[in-house]
Amino acid sequence: MDVLAERTVETLGTLLGGGGGVDVALELNRVKGRNDPGVDYDSLLAIRARVGDARLGFCWDFGHTCHNMRKGCLPSYPPPAFLQGVIHTHIHDLGPGDQTHWPLGRGLVPLGRWVGLLADAGYGGVLNLELEPGRFADGLDLRTATLESVALLREAAR
Repeated sequence: MDVLAERTVETLGTLLGGGGGVDVALELNRVKGRNDPGVDYDSLLAIRARVGDARLGFCWDFGHTCHNMRKGCLPSYPPPAFLQGVIHTHIHDLGPGDQTHWPLGRGLVPLGRWVGLLADAGYGGVLNLELEPGRFADGLDLRTATLESVALLREAAR
């Protein structure tokens, strides 16, 4: 394991070592050209195994996952161990240039398929819509884009 992954393991061990019933989710991050131990399934699973605490799960960020797949860094299907460890979600699409935190509906993120994978893995948590309106293109109406995203997410969750 590299230095950043080791630091992550140590920090999480300290955080979770005190008990208190707190769950922690490691987010699948977007590849940014830096050494980041959280940009692929295997690295996250390795960190979780090293920490060895059942309260450590994963935040599956759909947009980051799609971005990393498009960069050739991830397979199209997460491994079952990752899916079973998901305790939180961040759901958004990609905009021009694969910019993250865009409204759903561009069709880059396979929303229905991934929501279905979560359901099949027994995920019963919240499907969090994560948008960043400051990144939307001029002319994209915030209210309309948000309501359309909510409708698409509801449909995928049926």
